[in-house]
Amino acid sequence: MYDQFIPVTMKLTLLDISIILLYLTAMVLLGWMLRKKARQNQQNYLMGGKQLPWYLLGMSDAADMFDISGTMWMVALCFVYGMKSIWIPWLWPVFNQVILMMFLSKWLRRSNATTGAEWLVTRFGKTGKSVRASHNVVVAFALISCFGFLAYGFIGLGKFIEIFVPWSEVKAYVPFDVAPQYVAHFYGIVFTLFAMFYSILGGMRSIVFGDLVKYTIMTVACIAIAVIASQHLHAKTLAVPQGWFDPFFKWKLDLDWSNLNSAANKKIAEDGFGLFGFFFMMMLFKGIFASLAGPAPNYDMQKILSTRSPKEASMMSGFVSIVLLPVRYAMIIGLTVLGLLYYQQLNLDSATGVDFEKVLPAVINNYLPAGILGLVLTGLLGAFMGTFSGTLNAAQAYIVNDIYVRYVNPAASDKKIIKTNYLVGMGVAVIGIVLGFFAKNINAVLQWIVGALYGGYIASNMLKWYWWRFNANGFFWGMMSGIIAALIFPYVFDGLPLYNWPLLFLISLTGCFIGTYSAPPTDEAVLKQFYRTVNPWGFWKPIRKKLIEDDPSFIPNQQFGLDMFNVVLGIIAQLCLTILPMYLVLWMKLPLMITVVILAVIIFILKKTWWNKLGD
Repeated sequence: MYDQFIPVTMKLTLLDISIILLYLTAMVLLGWMLRKKARQNQQNYLMGGKQLPWYLLGMSDAADMFDISGTMWMVALCFVYGMKSIWIPWLWPVFNQVILMMFLSKWLRRSNATTGAEWLVTRFGKTGKSVRASHNVVVAFALISCFGFLAYGFIGLGKFIEIFVPWSEVKAYVPFDVAPQYVAHFYGIVFTLFAMFYSILGGMRSIVFGDLVKYTIMTVACIAIAVIASQHLHAKTLAVPQGWFDPFFKWKLDLDWSNLNSAANKKIAEDGFGLFGFFFMMMLFKGIFASLAGPAPNYDMQKILSTRSPKEASMMSGFVSIVLLPVRYAMIIGLTVLGLLYYQQLNLDSATGVDFEKVLPAVINNYLPAGILGLVLTGLLGAFMGTFSGTLNAAQAYIVNDIYVRYVNPAASDKKIIKTNYLVGMGVAVIGIVLGFFAKNINAVLQWIVGALYGGYIASNMLKWYWWRFNANGFFWGMMSGIIAALIFPYVFDGLPLYNWPLLFLISLTGCFIGTYSAPPTDEAVLKQFYRTVNPWGFWKPIRKKLIEDDPSFIPNQQFGLDMFNVVLGIIAQLCLTILPMYLVLWMKLPLMITVVILAVIIFILKKTWWNKLGD
């Protein structure tokens, strides 16, 4: 997406460069100052000692989700699909944060585990061939995902920086020359080293406080972009098709750009979103099951496990949407408005036609004043560093906790574990850089593997919460059958992978059931302890009955109905938080007022049905 978009001269002023350098210096000092606290023990290093307040962890989690490539993609979607673009992130799905907020985060935190793989011990026990296999497949999933994210983040950042800082402007100050095809890699290495330094030295604390600095910068930058866009839009009209301003949709998308921008119609056709009603139903179907499975074993899960209590884990997940969506969408709609107003002056051409993902860098490079440009670039640079450091921390946790301590040196001292974390952190960063150098060659392979792993993840990780009979053997074969099917599907089916997902899910479910019933149930003592500690709702009747017989004072979870009610309200509130800044920048007064009223009513209800009922 970045190719053929390198300006001839650098447009950064001394003020912009000073802001970026000040931020990088602050990150290095932060890691150095927090190093002593981090190296006290493994929990302090990897999880901040489980002493960080929920609002800081929530802000850090939100900041890590504010990535460069995702924001570029969302600006492109907003440009083409308008208000209807608020639904498309359900592909991830973005509303998984609502389900985490309402019940899953506190269930996860009650385990008191360090990683997702360690969590499996609380559900399936410590011993047995199937238990080891399920543990290993989760560790493999986590590490391959982490390496993939590090590699593409590395090369993506380098190319993004190259847009604003051409090598021709820099090479006079560097004592060596770099071939044109490796300029992006050089920039990637430089900024990766900064992120590696503060995250490895300071551990989770430096990551969280670094994210706080980044989030503050991004908030100022996003508000500035929204204000600038509003000023440019004043007394002007956007050249968009009918329905662009309407977030609601029918079975067909019905956005016709023919008389305005034929390239936008081409993108809609290529995306496969024309039958938007069907597309929405498939997103919702997949999103519900993916959300019920819980977070993937990455920085999001690590932040949840790092909270001080199950109650604070729920509060943290709720806070993520509040601090992320309004700020991020203020930037998205601001850049979209500027892109629409000055589309004819932007160079969005690529080898395959118009590339709408270039709207973000094109607008930033041409229509932001000095100082604001520096803040935006610093924020986006910080977005990479935050995501990189969070992913690095997760990879360290899985390698050290689930491989080194479990298999290599179970009796390792805290001092030895911290040293191992340092070495592992540097090793993981180097692997990410090396993979970044070969990104063009391994792109298909890595996307294939990571996509396959995600394909096999949902069914197994959903059933582990809600069905007592599900065992480690079912978990392993559910993941493996899904992974194998996902590896084969690209060679069998064409079109949007989302439309093939129900079949993939069915295959994975079949593996879960066959694996489960071909092995004995999990040890009853393990199941009782899990149900007593985590206390989920679902199909747990045999275990619940025996547990009450042993302890009549035990109160089982009977909040399924209330949790589902809160989830529906939470998803509506999340949509309101998304669209509110869009209405504000576009100054659509009546929709803005309606959105504020709906949001206020939902907050009032959730105060009574969720906040007041929060408990560990």
